[in-house]
Amino acid sequence: VIAQILLYYLLSKGNVVNVTSLFYFVPIVTSLLDYCILGNKPSLFGIFGMAAIILGIILVFYKPKKGALSHVSS
Repeated sequence: VIAQILLYYLLSKGNVVNVTSLFYFVPIVTSLLDYCILGNKPSLFGIFGMAAIILGIILVFYKPKKGALSHVSS
C-alpha cells in the first residue's frame, strides 16, 4: 500500500518517464537484499544485467549541456 501511495505521489509531482524508469531498479535492489540478507551471490549474467539496467537509466536521465550540439553543422 505504501509503495502504491508513493508511486501516485511521484507521478503527480514528476515526469511519468522518469518515475517509471525508477522501477527498473527493483531487480537490482532485490538482488542486493538477497545477497545481504540470504547470502546468495548474483551470477555473472545477473551482474551484467544490473549494469545494463543502470546504464539504461543513466541514458534516460542524461541531459546534455546547453550548446553541446552547437558545433554540429546542419
